[in-house]
Amino acid sequence: MLAERERLRSENSALRRVLESLVNERRGLEERLAELEALVERLSSEVSELESRCEALSESYLQVLEADRRLAEELDRLGYKLAVLCNYTLMEIGEFL
Repeated sequence: MLAERERLRSENSALRRVLESLVNERRGLEERLAELEALVERLSSEVSELESRCEALSESYLQVLEADRRLAEELDRLGYKLAVLCNYTLMEIGEFL
């Protein structure tokens, strides 16, 4: 009976050590999870900011394309004639070069 009691105490002690180890491991995992959640939050914020910048750049690019298209239309309308500054004379491209 005494031997059985000693064996149970020994098992109980071993189980307590295992439980303590698992509790410590869980704390470490919870800390790591909190760090990862903070990282995800920060990266999500950065991605959102980059998406906003990308959208602004895309809109700007589309505006430049539209301005370029309108400029090409005006050049076609003028027949590719160029104005010489301070003279206001229209010249063909060949004459200008």
